[in-house]
Amino acid sequence: MADEKTPVFPFDTGMYKKPDTLQHYTVSGDGEVVEPNAEHGSIAGPAELKMEVWANNPEHAAEVYRKIGQHFGFKAGDDIKVEESTPYSAGTGRPSAYDLRFKSKGA
Repeated sequence: MADEKTPVFPFDTGMYKKPDTLQHYTVSGDGEVVEPNAEHGSIAGPAELKMEVWANNPEHAAEVYRKIGQHFGFKAGDDIKVEESTPYSAGTGRPSAYDLRFKSKGA
């Protein structure tokens, strides 16, 4: 499975930044799936969303996280964890995210 290419979501955040200003972050947080998405394994209710993000600083990474989360039916809570990390997929030259992982917190 290591030979499989990690998908990069073609969702355009509309936030262009020069490629040399982008950094890689792992972003996660609790929130709620308000619109389930079978393709990504999300079900309605409390959940954690984690993703890999290319952005120009931690605040921008949180903004990209919120925007892409909304696109996939996820409403992020107030506490978003942003950590610099090593990428395992090349950036696109634009703010973007890949490897979205939903984890249900329902009973």
